[in-house]
Amino acid sequence: MALVIKDRIKETTTTTGTGDVSLGGADATFDTFSSCMSNSDTTYYAIVHTTYNTDEWEVGLGTYNSSTNALARTTVLAGSNGTSAVNFSAGDKNIFITFPADATAGRSILGLGTAATTASSDYATASHTHVIADVTDFTDNSTNWDTAYGWGDHAAAGYLTVEADATYTSSSWYTTTNNSSNWDTAYGWGDHSTAGYLTSLSSNSIKDLSDVYSSMAPTDGQVLTFDTTNGWQAETPASGGISNDEALALAIALG
Repeated sequence: MALVIKDRIKETTTTTGTGDVSLGGADATFDTFSSCMSNSDTTYYAIVHTTYNTDEWEVGLGTYNSSTNALARTTVLAGSNGTSAVNFSAGDKNIFITFPADATAGRSILGLGTAATTASSDYATASHTHVIADVTDFTDNSTNWDTAYGWGDHAAAGYLTVEADATYTSSSWYTTTNNSSNWDTAYGWGDHSTAGYLTSLSSNSIKDLSDVYSSMAPTDGQVLTFDTTNGWQAETPASGGISNDEALALAIALG
């Protein structure tokens, strides 16, 4: 649906009453409404009774119906019956596309509201500027846009935009040994943090161990021996024995 304004569109009609105007064809020097309009298109029209001294005329906004080749008189702007549809009598009429002189209609076409004025300054200064607050369902992030603009031209930053050989085998990670199956195996072992591994020693004393006799008071030269009753305990080696030199000589002799 479009508003159509076109030169030299005029047809005849014998329509009577206040209803839609059936279009009866154009003279040789004019074109028909159907030559420039599609179904539901609108246009500004004028209808004039051709019988001498018959005061029947009308200007308005019409809607074209392609299936009936007729123009509906959608809005009457002016006429011999004011702004109401003229009840046309029998006889021939001319109907043609026009541009209404009515200031309200003219301003509406130009998108300037409906105030009836012809001041040229009004048309020249009519503003269609809107601010963010005029727009509904919209978050005002305009300060962010200004901030981003202040960062400069990102096109000169040298960011990676294309990977020439974007395949798995061309990546640097692939140059290492692929042990990813081991990672899955280790994951299958479960959460190692609950396994109770030794993480610290509360004491560095041997006697604090569970299988060492806790009542012993070791002295220099003692060694640990084991028995089934007390476990490990300090004992003084038996007296006697051989000296280091004797032990060396014995080792040589035994070859």
